[in-house]
Amino acid sequence: MSWWATGVTVASSVYGIYSSQQAGKAQGKMKEEQGRQSMLTAYRRISERNLTSYLAKEDVKEMGADAIISSYVASNKDINNTKAEASGSGAVISGTVNDVMRSKEKQADAVLTSIDNNTRKNIEGITRDTTRQNKEDLITAQTNQQFLNKQASNIYKNNQRQLVAGIIGTAAKGYSTSASIQASGGIGGTDTAFWNKEFASWDQIQAGKFTFG
Repeated sequence: MSWWATGVTVASSVYGIYSSQQAGKAQGKMKEEQGRQSMLTAYRRISERNLTSYLAKEDVKEMGADAIISSYVASNKDINNTKAEASGSGAVISGTVNDVMRSKEKQADAVLTSIDNNTRKNIEGITRDTTRQNKEDLITAQTNQQFLNKQASNIYKNNQRQLVAGIIGTAAKGYSTSASIQASGGIGGTDTAFWNKEFASWDQIQAGKFTFG
């Protein structure tokens, strides 16, 4: 058995540590990417919802304006018809007729006010619902990202702990293998661990003064 066995033992352990570290890093990055995608998805949904909300409010405004115009035209027409009927009959527009016309005008004002108020309430309702849904989406995405980032952090920390443990374990394996070789006599009882081995020069190798076994 030679110092080469020590190198193989240690190299195998080092490769195992490296592979584990790379797997841990990949897993941590995947968690972070999932959190980032969660936030991007939330922002995209919020943007789409804001656009939908804007268009819906514009529709409500347009419908409200149309309703106000239609109501105003209809009420004016009704009042003018009342005047025309009273005048056409040859009757003098008396206090009673004036009372009727004032009543119609008040009714018309009340209708216009009601339409305006309903329009405003509908717009406020759309804004309120949009804000609530956006807030829920954002909180959910932030909570999810924090959870995933915490998982990633734990993976990285565990990776570091495994790295330290692996280094200590590798050193112990190397020492154990080296001690075993030296105890068994090795080649003439002078074999040493690969990291302590003095590598031969090219001249020594050509002269046959260096072997791997």
